[in-house]
Amino acid sequence: MPFLDDTGPRDDSSRGPVAQAFAVFAGQVERLVVVNLLWALQLVPGFAAVAFGDVLPTAVRLVLAGWTAIALAAGTAVLYAVAALAADGGHVGISEVREAVREFAGPGVRVLGPLYAGFGFLLWLLALPTPVPATVLAGWLALLTLLIGGFWGPELAAHPEQGAARVLANSVRAWWRRPGGALTSAVVWVLLAAFGVLSVGGMFLAVPVLIALVQTETLRRASLPTRQVAHV
Repeated sequence: MPFLDDTGPRDDSSRGPVAQAFAVFAGQVERLVVVNLLWALQLVPGFAAVAFGDVLPTAVRLVLAGWTAIALAAGTAVLYAVAALAADGGHVGISEVREAVREFAGPGVRVLGPLYAGFGFLLWLLALPTPVPATVLAGWLALLTLLIGGFWGPELAAHPEQGAARVLANSVRAWWRRPGGALTSAVVWVLLAAFGVLSVGGMFLAVPVLIALVQTETLRRASLPTRQVAHV
């Protein structure tokens, strides 16, 4: 099998979102692994800032960390755009990825950047020595944001012209329509993320794009009538 010349995407709307996500990934595995690797490379400057914190000057560490934060927001939007293309049965090639970068890198920084920063702020609040009621409230908000946040990327990929507030509002509506499906998918992609962190190789090769596919398929099923929605 020549590199980047695999069997192409597979589509079966009768599958649940998790099964369909894995089927799409299997259909374009080599191309999606390359896209995933390009996304993961944006983590390297941030890793360097942490790993060499005792050696690098503070200014350099801030630049590296800032680069990773901005590049990840842009790259994550591109990743979701590519995932949406693959989920539609489209060919994922060099030209398609370039087009996704041109169209989605800016909206990623503008929309996903503030949303992810807000989630990070909630996690930071959890780490503070605050009274128990405040900690409980922050914990519930963080959990709810985690569930709703699974729709941010797919929502932006579907409507890149939207602002952060509109993406957030539409994500809340999607979660409200299918809270059970959103919870099930969230469990799956949280487990995938944990595997990626623990294995390291999984994070660089497959896990982020698989998460993007699971979330994309989940959002699409949240827009379907109940009788048309398949289970996991």
